[in-house]
Amino acid sequence: MAARNVVRSLTKTSHLWAARNFCQKCIRFCSTSANQRWQLMSAVCLERYPVIIKDLSDIESKYQGLLNTMEFENSLLSDHELQRRKDDLASEKKSGEEEEGGTEQRTLTALDLEDMWEAEAHKFTPASCFTEADEKNDMTSSRRKLQEKLILIVKQKVGEKDQWVLPQGEWQEGETMRESAERVLKHNCGDITAKFMGNAPCGFIKFGFNSKLAEQKQRRGNKLFFYKATYGKGNIDMNKNSASEYLWVTKSELSNYLSPVYLKCVNDFFFNL
Repeated sequence: MAARNVVRSLTKTSHLWAARNFCQKCIRFCSTSANQRWQLMSAVCLERYPVIIKDLSDIESKYQGLLNTMEFENSLLSDHELQRRKDDLASEKKSGEEEEGGTEQRTLTALDLEDMWEAEAHKFTPASCFTEADEKNDMTSSRRKLQEKLILIVKQKVGEKDQWVLPQGEWQEGETMRESAERVLKHNCGDITAKFMGNAPCGFIKFGFNSKLAEQKQRRGNKLFFYKATYGKGNIDMNKNSASEYLWVTKSELSNYLSPVYLKCVNDFFFNL
């Protein structure tokens, strides 16, 4: 019993110490000067998913051929295949009999249908996977690189210079971080259709300011939370007051625009799948 009381006393003491420590941290946070705090920001990873399926690799083609063979060997005959067999038997039976006088009524056989389908297929011309945007290398069009996933990047003023980043902006009082991301996307890109994926951020990064900028903005730096969204439809109407340019780029093209630190963070949650 004495040992149990000692354990209870120690547990209560540890809880009180933890609560006191937490309160002291809150007091220190509230009493710090403005230039020691961080500016919260939200950014949007707006993805345009592939429009058409990628070409199969060699091993994928072989595996697909194997599956097709197994399905063909194990499947039942379709109505058309049964009709084809029936027509073949009727044709063999007719060729062994003597022709009698009179007119013969012509019926449409399964072989006739196959000839008609083949002629119709020859008239069909599939659309090219290489679009006009690909021909012109128009990186502002979401109709480029239809077989790959694209991500939207914009050129915004970060610190004292313009940089390529994901659409981002400062958090405002009363908003959740996701609501900030939704507002930032609409403010920067206009009225486009996008679906946000969950309420939790998919990535995080922070940047410290130099002493001059920290004094000017009264902040230590930016804490940036990324939110994923899928592009639906609509044209980008860039707000020139917040961003000067925008591009739709693939994962392999990101390294040409983003800074190494920013790129490393984006690569942690942007996958070319």
